[in-house]
Amino acid sequence: MRTILTNTVSELRRTRKEAESELRPLLTAEQNRRLDELARERSQLRDQWQRGERLKPEQRLRLRERLQEHLKGRTNASPESFPSTN
Repeated sequence: MRTILTNTVSELRRTRKEAESELRPLLTAEQNRRLDELARERSQLRDQWQRGERLKPEQRLRLRERLQEHLKGRTNASPESFPSTN
């Protein structure tokens, strides 16, 4: 089971890197900067989670707001379906 999980994670990382390398040339400098910022934040959250640290209420609220902003206009996602920040 662990081997399957490890292989799956490795494949996902490889696919993400390939997609990013194809996408980056199409983005503006501002979009590339934002992509880098989001990658840093995602990495920090993942590291905190692995260390056993959980999100503080303010961090959960900020993350919820960012998700809502990101999903605006998408028909298959509604902010009401997000978990409560309380």
